[in-house]
Formats: sequence, C-alpha cells, structure tokens
Amino acid sequence: MKILIVDDDPCVRDTVGAMLTQAGHPIQKVPDAQRALAVLRHRAPDLVITDIRMPGLTGLDLCRAVKNLYPDLPVIGMSGHATDEVEVREGLLDGFLQKPFGLADLLDKVEEVRRSRLWSTEIKS
Repeated sequence: MKILIVDDDPCVRDTVGAMLTQAGHPIQKVPDAQRALAVLRHRAPDLVITDIRMPGLTGLDLCRAVKNLYPDLPVIGMSGHATDEVEVREGLLDGFLQKPFGLADLLDKVEEVRRSRLWSTEIKS
C-alpha cells in the first residue's frame, strides 16, 4: 500500500515515514498540501496521511481536493488538537490519529482504513 505523508514538521514526516517503511509500506513524503496536490495530479497513492493544521492550505483543504480528484482515495488526518477529530464524524476524513501516537496506533489505523476500503469495494461489486 503506497502512502503519501503530508506534514509541515520534518520530524513528524520522517518519524511517520520511518514507521510505515519499517512496516513494509512504500512512502512518499511532502512538506505541504500544495506539493501533495502536485504529486496527486501525476499519480494517486493508495492512502494519504496528512496533518490537519498546516500553514497555507490545511490538511482539510487537501482532503477536499483529494476527494474531488479521487473520491475513493482514503485520507487519514493527524493532529495534536483533539477538536480536529470532529471532521471524521462529518465524513471528510476516513480516519484520525491524535498526536502523539505510536507505531501500533498508526498501523492499526492504516489497516482499519484498508479493510474498510476493501469491504466497501466488495459491496459495490
């Protein structure tokens, strides 16, 4: 499962990238939503994991753009602000990770989204 990681904090980008790489996922990392959109215009990954609060275009702005480009592409948001989780309940995000989180939480959320997508694909077929 190829994963695009979007976060303006290089430490978070590198840490999340290392955790996912260690788990066997190919990754691509970008520092902002603008660069993420440039990547997405060329090829969609299997999953986007984005920080919610970033300067310029936010993670929620990115999520809206992703859903316009690729309606079935799952997006997991991550934030240090618990109030950002409300967007998951409103259906904008496919998952949410409260910072700080550990490897098990990250991998569980990625697997949860993967299974949810497989299940909804089987239902549509």
